[in-house]
Amino acid sequence: MGIRKSLGRIFQRPPKRLDLGLDRPIFLVGCCKSGTTLLSSLLLQHQDLGPKHRLVRGEGSSQDKVQQLLEDHHFNTLAHEVEQKEIWDRFFPMQNVKLRMGIELRLLENPLTADQQLELVKRLTTELREPRFFSKHPANLYRLHALKAMFPDARFIAIHRDGRDVIASWGRKGNRWKQFGGFASAIETFGKKWSDAVEHLEEYRAAFQIEVCRYEDLVQAPTHELQRLLSACDLPACESITENLELRSTPSLWRSRIPEEYHDLTEQVTAQMRTRLGYDS
Repeated sequence: MGIRKSLGRIFQRPPKRLDLGLDRPIFLVGCCKSGTTLLSSLLLQHQDLGPKHRLVRGEGSSQDKVQQLLEDHHFNTLAHEVEQKEIWDRFFPMQNVKLRMGIELRLLENPLTADQQLELVKRLTTELREPRFFSKHPANLYRLHALKAMFPDARFIAIHRDGRDVIASWGRKGNRWKQFGGFASAIETFGKKWSDAVEHLEEYRAAFQIEVCRYEDLVQAPTHELQRLLSACDLPACESITENLELRSTPSLWRSRIPEEYHDLTEQVTAQMRTRLGYDS
């Protein structure tokens, strides 16, 4: 009986965690078009975070780099580089998900084998020279469980933005209004994508200790918000990032980008989540 009990205890032990060699990796998530690229361009200027993608490297102040990156061609290139889409897509196929964002991506456990996990980290960190790994990928919002299983000491940060401006930003890129059936149809689709993303993030916010900021707070008080996020990620303050930093504030930009006859619909499809996030208070 003693032997049987001993064997039983052995077989009931949880599997040994795989050592993937990353110290408290940081994952930035949030709905697409919510400011993840802007926030990542600032955080990646911290000396301890990497990989240092091409457009983040170089001379100049944080303000100079931000001004350059806000130009559309630089902005889109940085988003592509930082997200490392080809790598993530190989291990977590998107399966033609519209706008690369949706609850159909939700994973509640880690589907990768030990070999796949090691290969994923190897590919993600090829250019990593800094002590802490940073990754910005909006779709990882739906992979929190998998990431936490792989990296138990991971830090998660997220950004919210007024859903009306998210809708306007989605529609502006590549004339997506037309691609999604016109303004009314597109607004409903984009609004649903945003609401689902916010709902999912808020559902797991406490369990995964996700540190969240709002895009509007970031552009109004960048120094405060950045230092708060750095602290949450166990990173030392970095004055070179925030010194003389000013971000462009464009409140209610959606009103000029969406025809007036669709303003009521835009407000209707985002009303519930806007209230939940305090945008109507």
